Amino acid sequence: MKKKQILTIAAFSLFLTFGVSGTALAAGTWKNGTSGERYYIDENGVQMENQWFSVTSTPKEPHVKPSTAWYYAGEDGSIYRNGWFIIDGHEYYFYSGGNAVRDGVVTIDGNKYYIDAETGKQSGGWFSIERLNAKNEPYLTWYYANEDGTLLYDGWKELDGKLYYFYAGANSPRKAWLNLEGKRYYVGEDGSMEKNGWFAITGVNSAGQEYSNWYFAAGDGDIVRDGWREMDGHSYYFDKNGLNYRKRWLIGEQKERYYFDENGWLQTGWFDITNVNANTGAVSVTTYYAKANGQVLVDGYHEVDGKTYKFGTGGNLIKKSWMVDAGKGRKYLGDDGAMKAGEWFSISGLDSNNSEYTYWYYADETGRVLRDGWHTIDGKQYYLDGGGRRLTGWVDGNKFYCGEDGARLYGWQYLELLDSWKDDDGTVLDNYTGNYGKHAWFYFTPETGRVKYSTSGTFQEFEVDGATYCVDERGIIQLGWIRQRGGSPVITGYKYYAEKDTDQYKMGQRVDTAWIKTVGPDEDCTGNEEWFYIQDSGYPVCASQGTRKIETIDGKRYLFDSYGNARSGLQEVNGRVYCFGKGEGDFAALTGTVRINDGSNADASQTSEYCFENTGAGVNGVRGGKYYCQGKLQKADAQSKYEAFDLPGVGVRLLNSSGKIVKNKTVKDGNDDEWKTAVNGEIVQFGNSHVADVVEPDAETE
Repeated sequence: MKKKQILTIAAFSLFLTFGVSGTALAAGTWKNGTSGERYYIDENGVQMENQWFSVTSTPKEPHVKPSTAWYYAGEDGSIYRNGWFIIDGHEYYFYSGGNAVRDGVVTIDGNKYYIDAETGKQSGGWFSIERLNAKNEPYLTWYYANEDGTLLYDGWKELDGKLYYFYAGANSPRKAWLNLEGKRYYVGEDGSMEKNGWFAITGVNSAGQEYSNWYFAAGDGDIVRDGWREMDGHSYYFDKNGLNYRKRWLIGEQKERYYFDENGWLQTGWFDITNVNANTGAVSVTTYYAKANGQVLVDGYHEVDGKTYKFGTGGNLIKKSWMVDAGKGRKYLGDDGAMKAGEWFSISGLDSNNSEYTYWYYADETGRVLRDGWHTIDGKQYYLDGGGRRLTGWVDGNKFYCGEDGARLYGWQYLELLDSWKDDDGTVLDNYTGNYGKHAWFYFTPETGRVKYSTSGTFQEFEVDGATYCVDERGIIQLGWIRQRGGSPVITGYKYYAEKDTDQYKMGQRVDTAWIKTVGPDEDCTGNEEWFYIQDSGYPVCASQGTRKIETIDGKRYLFDSYGNARSGLQEVNGRVYCFGKGEGDFAALTGTVRINDGSNADASQTSEYCFENTGAGVNGVRGGKYYCQGKLQKADAQSKYEAFDLPGVGVRLLNSSGKIVKNKTVKDGNDDEWKTAVNGEIVQFGNSHVADVVEPDAETE
């Protein structure tokens, strides 16, 4: 190859300045030398020497664009032709006509070279040329030149352990797809072949959203595409171009659905897909289930691990929803989507008043939710409303009660009263709550669980375990005085039911054959606590209106007034004096000789002696050598020692300070007066003329 050294860089600069006016030289002429040299004479008749110059052709046809060719005239003016020449240290190639290759690829002897207008032949590795596309946008075209300037071209070439592809024109693509001999390849940003694994192509779509498309290149760079692949224990799917499905659905020929996660793994079993609302930013999670082959369950009920689930047409798991199946009743899908079956379940939330609620339901083995009335579940009775909600409290016309767990209660129960339970005038219930609060005892029959209640509209008694109780129309176990009938006095129509538990009685149990201390019925009482005796009939002992009567109880005699109160103390009954009671709660008539504080002594601690017959009536006459008037002992004053008394039926007798009738004695009284009595007690000698009157007891007469 012929090469020739040409001038300097300054000369080349001159050429560039001059060459700009190449169009002016178009009018110049070519001159051929005797030995085949060629010269160019410009329009001024000056021969070109030591410089670049260009010649622009003038097309004969108006539609043909003009073309410009570049040349170099040497020192003697002859232009360079046929080969490589060094100009200012750079190599350029000139064709036989003398026109030089500038800014492009030339093929010489089967080799390709790239020649730059300023730097000449390129060599020594990668270089790029900036060009403009159809949109006038700049882009780079890459080449690789060996040390001798030859370009790599036409196929795959290995450089530094990587494979690069070069077109026939020697340019090497970047970030490009290559379809070669039935295979598909991708070269990355550096132009090297992607192989032996995963790679992503990123970008921004038309909506301004970033994306990453994933592909898999085999060991030879061939892109995996067009179908299913098993790799690393996972199933993947690739479209016809090799795009790996990620966070994406695959719809099969039979409309079967498959889903691949962010790793491209085919999902099996349970999996979730998170969605974000583009407008609100709200996050939602949808659950799906795929069989072992990845096919997602869709459109209806399916059994998974022994439980039944329902899926939408898109495979979405339906959760926390009621289902109504024709002929099969209502069913419920829980928080996890499983249909409730053979179990209790609850639903919680906020009602229209923003108050929390929790409702319980029961689904049988088929999933049907029970409702509308009583149902036996695990041996217990439950009451469910029309919607299937398990009710608690009073149900079914307020004749049954279900506890906090919803099970029907039996036997004795202490329950809160309902505010809605009011009589027309509110009197009865108000009286009850006023005395006993808002809780009451109820009794539910062991057989049916139905509350015992009055069917008569008033009060009604019933027996449990040999004890008698009283209920109203609601079933409230009554306490205290309850009127069971009319009568006069009013107390005769009342019975009494224990107001608290005692050793003898359970609260609410009817008291009979027993003493009680309490306030009588409001409409007929003294307003004070009094003692009553309740007969075996349940009614208290009572005298006729405005009277009193003595009643024998357990062999003892007691006095009762028309209020049913047991009377105590000295009492006159039918002209006879009695004394009832000698301590709290003991109102039996006294018998025999006793001492009583009857108020006749100034000293309240002093008592008087009385004597009563076995009937309880006070003794009238002599008993044990002493004289008693209506039971009260007659006796002389202690200071007088002896006093004369006119004893009815006996006559005047001398009594000492102990009440003894003095017989057959001569005694002196406190005034030293002498008295003498006969054997029968008659006074033979009076010490003074005073004869004391017999003092009767101060007894109550009402």
